[in-house]
Amino acid sequence: MTLTANELAQARADFESEILDQTCTILEVNRTSDGMGSFTETDGTVASSVACRLGVDRRRGQASQAAGRTVYPDALFLDVPHDQALEESNRVVIGSKTYEVVWVEDGIQWQMLKSAHVRVA
Repeated sequence: MTLTANELAQARADFESEILDQTCTILEVNRTSDGMGSFTETDGTVASSVACRLGVDRRRGQASQAAGRTVYPDALFLDVPHDQALEESNRVVIGSKTYEVVWVEDGIQWQMLKSAHVRVA
């Protein structure tokens, strides 16, 4: 079965409105040299008020492979809209908690959501 571009867009919109029940801010980490061999970090906003869902993947009883990476039990996963910019170098803030993006599952044909493995920063 092949979906038209309009059908795929509608399916994504429906899926996002049903699944993504939180909002987050996506940050990029900027490092500035302190002139003494180290650096300071500041966060810059990539996107704010991004629809998202944070969840624990409890389906895995032992470490397994996903997207060529090892995923451990009770790993935190973040879902955002399929076309949202999100990279491994980003941080994500949901409420008062900040998470580091460990890896992003991206580039899947007919992807409904973009998923990322995150950890508490």
